[in-house]
Order: sequence, then structure tokens, then C-alpha cells
Amino acid sequence: MTIDDCLKVLMEKGGSDLHLRVGRPPIMRIDGNPIMMDFPPLTQGALETLIVPMLTDNQKLILRNRKAVDFTYDFQGTIQLRCSLFYQEGMLGAVMKMAPECMAAGKASLGKAAVTGKTEPNLNFFLRELIKRGGSDLHLKAGRPPLFRIRGDLLPTEFPVVGRKDMEDLLLPILNGVQRDRLEKERELDFSYLIEGLGRFRGNYFYQMDKLGGVFRFIPIKIATLDDLGLPEVLKEILSREQGLILVTGPTGSGKSTTLAAMVDYLNNRTDKHIVTIEDPIEFIHEDKKCVINQREVGNDTRSFSEALRHALRQDPDIILVGEMRDPETIHTALTASETGHIVLSTLHTTYAKQSISRIIDAFDPSQQNHIRIRTAISLIATISQKLIKKSDGSGRTAAMEIMLNTPTVKKLIIEEKLDHLDKTIEDSAKLYKMQTFNQHLFEFVKTGILTKEDALSTSYNPNDLRIMFQTQSMGEKLEDLKKTHRPAWIKENKS
Repeated sequence: MTIDDCLKVLMEKGGSDLHLRVGRPPIMRIDGNPIMMDFPPLTQGALETLIVPMLTDNQKLILRNRKAVDFTYDFQGTIQLRCSLFYQEGMLGAVMKMAPECMAAGKASLGKAAVTGKTEPNLNFFLRELIKRGGSDLHLKAGRPPLFRIRGDLLPTEFPVVGRKDMEDLLLPILNGVQRDRLEKERELDFSYLIEGLGRFRGNYFYQMDKLGGVFRFIPIKIATLDDLGLPEVLKEILSREQGLILVTGPTGSGKSTTLAAMVDYLNNRTDKHIVTIEDPIEFIHEDKKCVINQREVGNDTRSFSEALRHALRQDPDIILVGEMRDPETIHTALTASETGHIVLSTLHTTYAKQSISRIIDAFDPSQQNHIRIRTAISLIATISQKLIKKSDGSGRTAAMEIMLNTPTVKKLIIEEKLDHLDKTIEDSAKLYKMQTFNQHLFEFVKTGILTKEDALSTSYNPNDLRIMFQTQSMGEKLEDLKKTHRPAWIKENKS
């Protein structure tokens, strides 16, 4: 396929525009309606092969710097098209518009070419099927059929086993040239993938025993609100702060990205701020509402979290979201941002508040740790540690959370290296500061019927303490019943 092949079809059919995007076949616009051509979906490499030969050396240099290029293309020496090349979400795109006076001449002078309906990568079938069945993740492993994660359980499907060669044919076509090179070099790849009208997917490709495999996580187009997710009201109070560090932590697959997206959406609807997000890859897409939001993807829009975060401080941000604090440089810059009038939202793969604080401090050399400990104690607003649990009625999953606010007592414990006292402080501050331990949240889920006692105990990190909470509640209820049963007669008479 060449660019002239696409233009012949466009003119024979009386089209006006040709649109070229990675992951889709060429699209022509006829009478205002977009129609896909009968060509394979474009990879980044294929699109570059189509477009770049038309450019001058100066235009190539401009495009290499990720800037838009506008030019005119003479097709067969008689027909002119106005062309625009640009990058969107790290991917090259192009639009070619034919002048109205050229359409009739173009149609008369060209032969016929076939145009059919929509075609798309085979991988899309499995992703669409995943969503139809209410799943969250697609797992692809050579030698096994595709697997869907549905309500937390990873289940094999009825589809045929995917062989090694089939796996490559399934996974590789949706990658552009840069992504293929990175996968070949690093043997793993994180990226995002969009199916229009359905949603985005966070993809991860990797090799195991020299065989390619992949996992896709569904990212809905519609961002759930804090209320939709049933998250504690104290999160809204946390977001009202003007500066500091907010950490959302938990193991992989615990819903951290969903919680962060809901928090950004809450701010976007209520504040006039500039929000910069740095993600790997971009998952939820935020539209500007009251806020201006710029989303940058590591690998496509910037080289690393630390480099993007360092430059973000020069972009007049009010709020910075860092997808993950992976290294000392990123942590150091995040602390600096939180100390200089910014809200910083970030994640860690940790389970508890005390583990999160330790992870930050232990990332540095011993000679630096005391300084980092003090900076963390001063900058921290809150840690929100979460874990996804299945509801007892089987209707889905919800997030159980430990929430620690940086009160004067918490700050003192961090500075004095008494992190083992944090759990007790969180538990004792439930009423005054609206903090909560995991067990307190699980206890509340049992009271409201979301979980049974058995399910709560099985998911608790500290089931013995939770069991004591249930026993204490039971003893209190029995004591109250005894009081009612043995109430003196004169009290009843007074009541009547």
C-alpha cells in the first residue's frame, strides 16, 4: 500500500478528506461520512513510510521535534491536496484534504478500487468480548486459551488455545515502530490502546520462556466519581488542601488508578487549577472542565517520571499527578514540589501507611534518610492504602481502605521513627480525624451488609484483631439486651 493507492480510492469515490491514524485503516470522508478503506490497520512504521517521503528535509526535522507540519502535495501532477501532520498521544497522524475543484477531475481520471466496511485487529474481538462479560483484564499466554478476570477471578474462556506464532500475530499488529523496537530491546512494554466507542486499555507485553505474552486492563471512558465508587467522604476534605503530598497505595490491581482518576475528576469539577499528570502509560483521559489538564506519557511525551516531574515545576502547575514514585530522584522532586506550593498525588506499591513511609525513606542512602524523614513528615497530607475485595453477594468488588491523615501526632511519630505506633494512632483517631484502619473499614462493611463476617475475616490483614472487634460488638449487644430484659418495673411504669 502506498499513499497514491489511498488517494486513488479517495478520488474515485468522490471523497474529500483522507485521515491516517495508527491502529486504524485509512479513512476517507464522503459527503461528510467517514468510511474505512479496504486496507490493513496502520502501524507507526507503516504510516511513517507513507508520509515521510513526501517531506522536505526541513519538514522532516520539524516533525522529528514532534511539531505539526503543513504542506501541499501534488498528486499525479494535476491534483493538489492540503496536508497536515501531527502527533497525538505520542502517535503520528495525518489529514489530507482535496480542493473542491479537484474532486470531479480526480474521479473522472481514475479507475475503480474496492471500499468495504470496518475492519480491525483480531485482538479487538477478545477485548470486546471481555467487556461484554463484565471483565476487567484479558490475559494472553502461549499454549493456553485467552483468560478473563471477572469479579476478581481469573477464568479460562472457551476460545481455542493460542499458539506461539498466533500470539505474535495477535499482539504485534497494534504496536507502532517505536514500540516494537522497545519491546525487542527491553523484552517488555507498557502502553495504552484505544478502541473508539468502547474504551482504553492499559497493555503490558512481556516474554516468558522466550514466548510473547500480554495482559490488558480495561480503562472505562467514563470516569467514576468518588461517590460512584462509594469512597469515604474524608477524601474530599483531603483534596481541599492547598499543598502537600497525597499517596494512594496498594498492591497491583487494587484500584489505585481508578481512585486517582476519581480524585482528579473531583478537582476538575470544582477548582480552577492547572493539573499536570505524568503516567506510564496514560490510562483515564480527562477533559478540561474547570481545570486545565495536561497528560504526559512516559516513553511517548517524556523520557522518565523524574525528568517530566522536574520540568513540570516550570509549567506553572497547581496539582501534579505522578503515576508512581519509582526512584530516589522522583521521590526527591515530588517532595520538593509538595514543599513549594503544589499538591502532589502519587502511588506506591505498599500495603500500610507505615510501610509507605518506610519505602520513601529507605529509597535513600543512610546519610540522607533523616533529612528525607523530616521532609516527608512536613509535606505529607495523607496516605490512602487500599485493597479490592469481593462483595459477599457476588455483585462486584469494592475498595477497603486504610486512611491516615498527617496530624501533629502522626508527624511526631514519623520524625521520631516510631512507625510501629501509627496503626494504634489511626485506630484511635477514627472519630476525631476521620481516619480508619483496614479492619475498621471491614467492620463497617459487615454492619452495612456488604460483607459477611467470614468474608471480612478472610480478607483482613489482621484477622485476630477483627475477630476481637466482632466479639466486643456481640458482647455489647448482649449486655444491652440484658438491660432491656431486666429493667425495673417502675421504669416501665414511668414510661407509660
